[in-house]
Amino acid sequence: MTITFLVLIVIFFFLYKWFMQESREEREKAPFAVTVLETGKSDCIIIETGGEIILVDSGEDKNAKKILRYLKKKNIKEIDYFILTHPDKDHIGGADHILRELKVKQLIHSHYEANTKQYKQYIEVCSEKGIVPKTLKEPMKFQINDAQFTLYPPERLYYEEDNDYSLVLSVVYKKTSFLFAGDAEETRLKELMRIDNLQHTFLKVPHHGKYNEQTKLFLQQVAPSYSVITCSDEEPPKKKTLKALDALNVKTFLTSKGTVYCTSNGKKIKITQ
Repeated sequence: MTITFLVLIVIFFFLYKWFMQESREEREKAPFAVTVLETGKSDCIIIETGGEIILVDSGEDKNAKKILRYLKKKNIKEIDYFILTHPDKDHIGGADHILRELKVKQLIHSHYEANTKQYKQYIEVCSEKGIVPKTLKEPMKFQINDAQFTLYPPERLYYEEDNDYSLVLSVVYKKTSFLFAGDAEETRLKELMRIDNLQHTFLKVPHHGKYNEQTKLFLQQVAPSYSVITCSDEEPPKKKTLKALDALNVKTFLTSKGTVYCTSNGKKIKITQ
């Protein structure tokens, strides 16, 4: 019985290795791919399409080595668009390291300036390397092959909540669509719900799964089939948020359980973790 058990373990191990290799090769061949890295309760998202790289946020300072290791493993030496949704330490913390190590063609950030160590380090590196970030004040559109990108900046000059300064990114790839909502809170969610046809196939749930008075209505309007929440075991998403997603039959992935890999062939989405 012990021998049988050991044989099963060996078989399972090789089947797992084969599955992981197949999944990796499939992701590398996909025309559109999104990776939501496991970086605790922080955001770092890599979008790959048409041979170009879009990096959304950079986790915390302590996540920088992991992010750079992942990018270098994929032989990514250049970032076409580096989007920093807002300057909280869990979104901008690794930015200075990334800007030092990799070439960035276009750097985009919100119009909010933070009085934090992480923000100052980010600005210092920009100054050192002669990088001039684009401060987004109007919606910005760009296209990479069949993928259409729209960046929505905060509509006000002042918000009570720092998180409401979040840039929000929408990507439409043929018949599939992706919404990355930063840390948007009540006021910002109200702004987003004025967008025509807010429905998206995939949603990066705002603010690590926190719940507020607009959350339920926002999720209903987005009506995603899939969602990802960036979180940790120590700081999990709110139960009300999970319940609201479940009520809409959304298949939800938590980065506390590992990095989330998503690919699209333009007709449907496939997600592995």
